[in-house]
Amino acid sequence: ILSVLRGGLTSLPYTKKDISNVRTTINKETSSNDMMKTLEFFRRKKEKDPHFFYEFDLDESKKVKNLFWTDGRSREWYEKYGDVVSFDTTYFTNRYNLPFAPFVGISGHGNTIVFGCAFLHDETSETFKWLFRTFLKAMSQKEPKTIITNQDGAMRSAIAQVFQNAKHRNCFFHIVKKAFNLSGNLFKAKEGLYDEYEDIINNSVTEEEFEYLWQEMIDSFEVQHINFLKHMWSIRKRFIPVYFKGDFCPFIKSTALSEGTNSRFKNNVGPQYSITNFMIEYERVMDTIQNLEQFDDHISRTKKPSKLWSHYYIEYQAMRMYNRKIFIKFQVELKRTTRFQINEVEKFKTYEVFLALNQNIQVIRRRKYLVIVDLEKEDFNCICSKFEKDGLLCCHVLKVMLHLNATKIPEKYIIERWTKKEYKGLGGKGNGNIPLAQSSILRFNILSRKSAEIASNGSKSNETFQFAVEEMDKIAKQLELMCSNKDAEQEINDSDPNAEDNLNSHEKGNQQSEENTEEILLDPDIAKSKGRPAQRYKTIREEIQQKELYHCSHCQRTDHTFPTCPLKHVEFDLPRKKRRKVKNTREQVTKITNPYELIFLKKVIKKDIICCRMV
Repeated sequence: ILSVLRGGLTSLPYTKKDISNVRTTINKETSSNDMMKTLEFFRRKKEKDPHFFYEFDLDESKKVKNLFWTDGRSREWYEKYGDVVSFDTTYFTNRYNLPFAPFVGISGHGNTIVFGCAFLHDETSETFKWLFRTFLKAMSQKEPKTIITNQDGAMRSAIAQVFQNAKHRNCFFHIVKKAFNLSGNLFKAKEGLYDEYEDIINNSVTEEEFEYLWQEMIDSFEVQHINFLKHMWSIRKRFIPVYFKGDFCPFIKSTALSEGTNSRFKNNVGPQYSITNFMIEYERVMDTIQNLEQFDDHISRTKKPSKLWSHYYIEYQAMRMYNRKIFIKFQVELKRTTRFQINEVEKFKTYEVFLALNQNIQVIRRRKYLVIVDLEKEDFNCICSKFEKDGLLCCHVLKVMLHLNATKIPEKYIIERWTKKEYKGLGGKGNGNIPLAQSSILRFNILSRKSAEIASNGSKSNETFQFAVEEMDKIAKQLELMCSNKDAEQEINDSDPNAEDNLNSHEKGNQQSEENTEEILLDPDIAKSKGRPAQRYKTIREEIQQKELYHCSHCQRTDHTFPTCPLKHVEFDLPRKKRRKVKNTREQVTKITNPYELIFLKKVIKKDIICCRMV
């Protein structure tokens, strides 16, 4: 930016090396007592945000093993959207090689939000149990309904013990990708196997259908001996989508949210950074997430599509109720209704929805989706269970509703999570975990927004302008009086230290205990990496190509070495660094000057007779 303002890089008063030196100096300043400075950072955050939460796990020598933290906005997000959590770890974010472990979720706009973060010393079951229990402690013991992770065994064991009521599923993408990498040649050799495989794991509607088609695929393509397909079958209930179609897990079936969050943090931090420097990046990322949420709130509240896709009442209702990004997803489902036809099995009760024959869409199987209707109770249930999983009606239900000339979507099918703020109905629920009276930052933001609205309305006419100015002057005088009284009370407290001690004895006791903790808080040791190695594993072909072949130092053949060489009595004029000398014996020595034009016979008779033929 400065180079553009000053007219180019050559016009700057410093170079890239100067910037690098400054950065190195800052890193050196934070290299010692890193955990103490992190503790100071947490204390400053807690002064500004009373609902900031942090906890350290120390070993016997008072070195930090694990730490977890979350702020007030993350706790408020978890209160609203904590039914689904994505969890994964990553390396190379700090100089101690501590794995970084964020808890990630989905906001009401479908954006990625962070519920909390942690640094772990290792990835054992005991460490994960400490982390999950600390997470529940920060979130008032509220468990997620669904948690999605990788296939780590220690993580799975800890989740089963701590999140006992949560549905645990593994990352679908990683398992399928690994299967393709291990079985890629098989899919190429067996024509049609990959298409069948993709259709079964992605499009099966019921568990029975998946299990039947899988076994049929194994038998028809004769792949019973493929070990990884056997492994996928044994763990099918951990990752195949059809086994989780009744669990709320909107728009995801992998840990892509966690991986995206890890990538966002790792853009500006690396293995040379301290924890203190990482916290600066944490603040930047959290502010970016919050700004995006506020921007989407503003867009959803003030902007409307210039033209709707159809003239259906249900599309207008969805546009009025849903957040903008969620409404776009609803429109996708509404447009998909044009692909399907409907068959009335039982009037006003049961319908079959299936892909129309005039659609130019290539599918492996043409499935029929059963929709059961109860008009009195306004119930619409589809066998695909998209509403239970994503909180949005599927195209099959929408097709039936259009067939029945429905004029509105029942209120129970527009969940509060995806609606605009004015339709959320949170009047009796308070304001989440953050009381506005205790947060100066939120107080300032709210007053700024209200002041801008007053200024906008007051500037519309002379009468409104005069009224706004007079009332604002009255408010300013009243605020000055209140602030002066507050300052007077503060001076009295300062002049009477005993009164201050009596009022704040409990807080001072807490501060003293924290100071004692600070004195013995030591930086963690460098953790051992559990992730990928520093260098990637080589394939079998690369190992064979790079493997050094043993050869005979005398005749240069590779089928034996010098101790077993049958041609020791033959002298070769070969260019080599170290030439092994052959002692003269009573045997006749045959001198060969061009060994590349010889064809040696495999049999050597009596070790002292050589049969050779010149080519």
